Amino acid sequence: MLFRSEETVIEQSAVLLGNAPNHYHWLMDYLPRLSIVEAFRDLAELPLVVGGDLEAGQAQMLGHLGIAPERLLKVDLERVYRFRQLWVPAQLVDRMRLHPGAIEWMHARIARPGQCVRRMFISRRDAARRRLVNEDEIIEIVSAHGFEIVLPAMLNQVDQARLFTEAASVIGVAGAGHVSKRLVIARTLSLARDAKSDCIHPGWSLPGKLIS
Repeated sequence: MLFRSEETVIEQSAVLLGNAPNHYHWLMDYLPRLSIVEAFRDLAELPLVVGGDLEAGQAQMLGHLGIAPERLLKVDLERVYRFRQLWVPAQLVDRMRLHPGAIEWMHARIARPGQCVRRMFISRRDAARRRLVNEDEIIEIVSAHGFEIVLPAMLNQVDQARLFTEAASVIGVAGAGHVSKRLVIARTLSLARDAKSDCIHPGWSLPGKLIS
């Protein structure tokens, strides 16, 4: 990327929130920073710096979390900015594992009251890659055990995250739409396609019997 040489100086204090077009990185790397911002009174009202490419769904999620559009300080990704004071909260994810405190914060802000009882199979049939070659067969099996079939792309980001907070069990192929499983305080099973044998195998799972 080529940056324009001139600098834009931002005199007011601000907090770097950041964003990314990939749903995984948005939900894991950037959005949880708000839990840190809310924990410190000095940061709670400061402008939040995001890219000018912030997506509509991400803005909607921020709005649901109480962030007004006028609080967002959008920057041009091709310009150089110099801030007099810029706070940079730590990222709360390590090796694809979200900090428990961030999970609790997102549950408190997103989840509806009620028990986690839903069983869900996350489909990637509309994805360009990493699809299950025998998904119809798998759906037939899991449906018999009370799993509902979910296409994350059909839901906005708030509804996606809220759906996973209501889950008791989740099955699906690893992918951006499956990232919200980190919000599941229950049992999950990731499936990965074996390119050599066209089979599926468990990616990782939490302890416990998944289907009964």
